[in-house]
Amino acid sequence: MVLHVDGGLHHADRRAAPRPEPVAPREVATVSRGRARRRIPWRRAGAAAVVALVLAGCAVTQPGVVKRPPPQPPRRAEVAPVAPTRAHAWVPGQWTWHRERYVWVPGHWDVPPAPGHVWVPGGWMPREGAYVWVGGHWRAR
Repeated sequence: MVLHVDGGLHHADRRAAPRPEPVAPREVATVSRGRARRRIPWRRAGAAAVVALVLAGCAVTQPGVVKRPPPQPPRRAEVAPVAPTRAHAWVPGQWTWHRERYVWVPGHWDVPPAPGHVWVPGGWMPREGAYVWVGGHWRAR
């Protein structure tokens, strides 16, 4: 007998116990044109996912599009902590538009995608008789 780290006593010459066979997904028999065919349940889930994607494209209005943008809440005061490296740039906190309301996104340090890029805060842009929210992003100077 040998005492193992897991606390159990085992024979020194013990071989690994046989593992149980994996269980296949339950199959459902269906009848199609007079003959039986087999179908596994994940097909039904796949079909439901396709229907959900098709219906998602049927939205009446696009998110982030409004006739007249509501005023932003007051800006929150933030103090930027020490930068992790010289490559990092401070992205100030800002209100962003999310699901028909403003949500505060706190400031954070980020590495610009290339030297000379500056952070442009998000805001409303006029487009085709409405306003579209354009999120904050990096832009070359």
